Amino acid sequence: MLEQARARAIRETDTATAIEQLYDAFESARLHWQPPTTSGLVEQQRLFARLGGCRQGLRGPISGSA
Repeated sequence: MLEQARARAIRETDTATAIEQLYDAFESARLHWQPPTTSGLVEQQRLFARLGGCRQGLRGPISGSA
């Protein structure tokens, strides 16, 4: 039933109207966008290190060095 409602909503959507309604938001985002200052790799490594520390605290040492 939910899938039928979703399919009906998609069929009845006026794509041109939707694009027109979203145009201003898209232009605003496009004009104000700034490229990221980093690739995010350092942040990802920091999060993985934290996650590794949590796992180590819950399960003991990860390597067999105990």
